[in-house]
This record gives sequence, structure tokens and C-alpha cells, in this order.
Amino acid sequence: MPGVHSGAAPPPDGGQFRALIEYSSEIIAILDASGAIRYASPATGRFLGISPEELSGKSIAELVHPEDLNAVMETLRKAHRIRGAVEPLQWRARRQDGSWRALRGVMRNLVHLEAVAGVVLIARDITNRKRVEGQLRHAQRAAVLGQLAGGVAHELSNVLSIVLCYAEIAADAVEAGNPLRADLGEILGATERAAGLVGQFLSLSSPPPDSQQYVDLNQLVENTIHTLAPILGHRIRMTSVLSDDLGKVKVDPAQVDQVLLNLSLNARDAMPFGGQIRIETGNVTCASHTVPGLEPGDYVRLTFNDSGQGMDERTRRRIFDPFFTTKARGKGTGLGLSIAYSIIEQVGGTITVESELAKGTTFQIYLPRIDEASGLQSAA
Repeated sequence: MPGVHSGAAPPPDGGQFRALIEYSSEIIAILDASGAIRYASPATGRFLGISPEELSGKSIAELVHPEDLNAVMETLRKAHRIRGAVEPLQWRARRQDGSWRALRGVMRNLVHLEAVAGVVLIARDITNRKRVEGQLRHAQRAAVLGQLAGGVAHELSNVLSIVLCYAEIAADAVEAGNPLRADLGEILGATERAAGLVGQFLSLSSPPPDSQQYVDLNQLVENTIHTLAPILGHRIRMTSVLSDDLGKVKVDPAQVDQVLLNLSLNARDAMPFGGQIRIETGNVTCASHTVPGLEPGDYVRLTFNDSGQGMDERTRRRIFDPFFTTKARGKGTGLGLSIAYSIIEQVGGTITVESELAKGTTFQIYLPRIDEASGLQSAA
């Protein structure tokens, strides 16, 4: 009847569809059978840092990580073969600034539609989500390892103490010059190394509450530089830029020393011909999702940068995994950075890492900034 509406919205016209795509936050592109980009949405251009006009005609192969390229092109071929086919995929895309981002999406064959005449790619950036998932998996592995360490490390420590005691008694009883004395020295050295390894396992367990105290992180950094300079050698220069108004943190000073020691020794190994370590401190306020895995609030941030060899992406993703090491057999346990991660996580903080081959490595440690009067973390 005239003047009466059924309530159903009219179907969108072409202009409305274009507006939906133009203002969508999704990454949308139309590809031909070879992978050439025939259309890229504004969101795609913003994500990649390249204008949609510049993307037109470019092959998607130029933007895909080499390790993912075969899978992406095979998915395109499968999608192109069957009318209306929808093929899911996940890959890494290179942005204009050279960084790689993880994407998840689908390819859909709309070649039969005259207005499209190609395979539509729709995707979204899942980099931060994957990073958080990785941190969760690491935390779960570290928790299991911590439980194991807590269950056996004390017993092992007791056994090793007995071995050390009797080895020292035996060594004292052997006359100087006796070949057995050198053999006993080897036993003592090996037992002490084993005791040190057990101590690292114990560090994966939660520290006693009374070991934590309000700490000036600047003072810890200065002490670390003073202590480590002779160990690192004259080829490695340590410098610091420390904030004058740095907030307090509540930590176990010995454990923070251990974190800085592990980072410094790893940096030394990454700079066999010398280089520089730079440590900075400052106050930061983190809003929601500013740093993956970190609650909103006020933090003290310690930035540890070295000018070493750097890491590739595969190594960077695994460096906090227990027992993962790139060092030669017998040269490292693979526990140093895993322990460092656990120590910082136990006090409500986190560690992030950025690294590229031949461009050095930067760790950022976030520790909750504490109000000594209340003993509570400052809120954002």
C-alpha cells in the first residue's frame, strides 16, 4: 500500500558496497590468477605503508615472506580453479618499513562476477594476538618447568653438597704432586658447575616473599656495569642513560642482577670482536594493549641494547623457550633468558625483544612502578 513500508531495508547499491569496502578496516584485495594485485582497499594501503595506486599491478609474491610464499601461491591456485571456492590461509606480509606482520584470512573465487573478475583476498593483522598466544604458551611451559625444578632441585642440591664435601676432604688428604689430586680437582670443578645449574633451576621457582624489597633500579644498573666491565673485556663498552626521577620497583635485587648478567653475557657472545651495550631507564605509562601481555598501569622500563650480530625471526621467536640455545654443545644450557623471563613475569612485568641480523638486539624490561606508601602499583 502507498505510504506503508514493510520494514525491510533495500539492498545496497554499488555506491554503498564501495563505501563499505573503502571504510572497512579489513585488508581487502583482488588478485588475478598470477597473483597480480588488481585492486587494493585503503586499509590495505595503510597496513602495508604503500598507497593502493602503487600496489596496483604489483605481485603479491613481493609482499609475502619467502617461507610462506609456496603456501600462498598454492592457495591462490586452488581458489582460482573452482568457482565460488573459499580457501583459508595464514602468512606473513612485509610492510614498507621492512617489518613482517602475521595475517590470517581467506581467498574467495569471484572470477565469475563481472564487477570483480578475480580472487578476493580478505585478511586481518593477527601479529599481536600471536605474540600474546606465544607468551601464554611460554608461561605455561615455564610453569611446568618451575614445578619440576622445585620438586627435584633441593634434593639434587643436597646430594651435590655431599659430593663436594667428600671431594674436598679427599683432595686435602692427597699429597701435592699426586696425580689423584688433579683428578679430584676435575671432580670438584664438575660438581660446582652442576651445583650452579641446579641453582638456575631453583631460580625458576617463585622467590621467597621476604626476598623482595623496594629497589632503585638505577643503582642496580650502576652496580652491574661496575661489576661486569672487567668480565666483558675492554672491547665491549657499557654505557647508561638513567632517568633522574625513576620510580621504585619491588623485586629481589639478586634476581634482577641475574637478569642483567644473563643479558650481558649473551650480548658479549654476540659481539666477539667488540661492540657496545647501552642501558637506559625511564618511567612509562602503558594503556591497554600498548605492550602485549602487560596490564595497563605505570611501569619502570629498562632498555638493554647491544650492537651485536642480532637474530633472525625464527631465533627471536624462541629465545625465551627453556633449553633453547644457539651456542655450541656444552657452551650454554639454554636457561638464561628463560629464567630472566620468569623472574620478570613473577613480579608482574614482562620482557620484549626486537632484533635483526647485523643490527643488534634490544630488550625492554617492564617492571610495575610501586608507590612505597601503599605498596600498590600506580594505575594508568
